[in-house]
Amino acid sequence: MDRFPRKLLAWRISNTPAADFCVAARNEAAHHCGPPEIMNADRASQFTSCTWVDRLKRAGTRISMDGRGAVSTPSSSSASGDP
Repeated sequence: MDRFPRKLLAWRISNTPAADFCVAARNEAAHHCGPPEIMNADRASQFTSCTWVDRLKRAGTRISMDGRGAVSTPSSSSASGDP
């Protein structure tokens, strides 16, 4: 989902937490809209897998993760520099 226009760009359904389904949805969205600058996801196994992370890095996409131990982005950091 694109955060600003809030429209669904691509989707897949899986009964297992496989990264391949996420990569396929990401590739479809990137094909139609171009690669994202930042990808924000939770810390589920499919989003922390080498398959997912490597695909985003090859596309030059910055990775942001929600939740405990999350990777902070500049927009989520406070003025003091603390996450």
